[in-house]
Amino acid sequence: MKQNVTIKDIAKIAGVSTAVVSVALSKGRSNARMSPRTRERIRAIAEEYNYQPNITARGFHCRKSYLIGFFFNCLNSGYILMRMMEELRMFCYQHDYDIILYPISSLEMERHSIKSARARNLDAVLTIPFADETGNNLEYYRQFLADGIPVIQLLYQLSPEFDYIGRDYNSVGIQAIKTLHQAGHKRIGLIIFDNYVDEQLGRNSHQLYHSCRREANQCGVELTVYPVQSGNPDCSYPVENIAEQILSLPEKVRPTALIGSTNKLTYKIYGSLKEANLRIPENISLLGCADDMEQNGSLLPDLSYMKIPFADLAQAAGKEALKTDSHSNVRSQLFTSSISGMKTIHTITNKKTCKRR
Repeated sequence: MKQNVTIKDIAKIAGVSTAVVSVALSKGRSNARMSPRTRERIRAIAEEYNYQPNITARGFHCRKSYLIGFFFNCLNSGYILMRMMEELRMFCYQHDYDIILYPISSLEMERHSIKSARARNLDAVLTIPFADETGNNLEYYRQFLADGIPVIQLLYQLSPEFDYIGRDYNSVGIQAIKTLHQAGHKRIGLIIFDNYVDEQLGRNSHQLYHSCRREANQCGVELTVYPVQSGNPDCSYPVENIAEQILSLPEKVRPTALIGSTNKLTYKIYGSLKEANLRIPENISLLGCADDMEQNGSLLPDLSYMKIPFADLAQAAGKEALKTDSHSNVRSQLFTSSISGMKTIHTITNKKTCKRR
């Protein structure tokens, strides 16, 4: 059997042009007309002769590597990363690209990975950037732009100088407060990591907090913030003290609904309140913002939460990455979230609607 068969060999065997073979073997869409029978015949020949596309040769002619680098803070939720990688991998597959993963757990590791990636001649960079109290690696990401390589921030925006694809946390906060208020709740608690006070490190939480507060003011809702220590090494996210604070309040001033900035926080407060014999949602309603995992079918299948539009985020990030001009139209694309279920939200009678000023 012939080794290293080329696209010209496949064309000769199939009795068609190399352009036809290229279209038949492409995973992306094409305007070229081709019968399903011809496409399947060409693909069958390619499989029979163990054809492997020469990425290097293909890239040489159009000055592309067909590689996208994905840098991500691996200290983030594993579920979020898994779902994003799944959607990004599907996008790359559909467009005949490969994706190189760069897990990051420190600023030093991120710097090392950036230096290594620059030698690979990437076509684009997607990043969930790393940042801590000591700083960030923006100056190193700028080197990609200097090389003509677009940089797209995903889920977490470190700097407005790079394109950003993420969730619209302003709309998440507004929708969370509005949903609970429309169900009659006038006293709402927000359980959120304490980095929400830091505009840089707690950027998403910061935006969520301020949108919740603005909407609560608009609706005349009493909003109480319950901060949880962030950056805990054991990732236990203790909320028992928050449950104790809530339970120690007289029922007439106790929050009737709680918003969790993440689903883990929502799940943990759920368990603490259940242990104290509070009925959910009859005694207190819960709504998670799904910023770490979606719990449908896992820890709490009936949890009400704001869904993360993974497919939309990945498609937008991928399309932005494949643009040829890395310096044009620097912008943000934000995606809203719908609510999955209302099983942990209780409707209180004699409710008043929110009047916009």
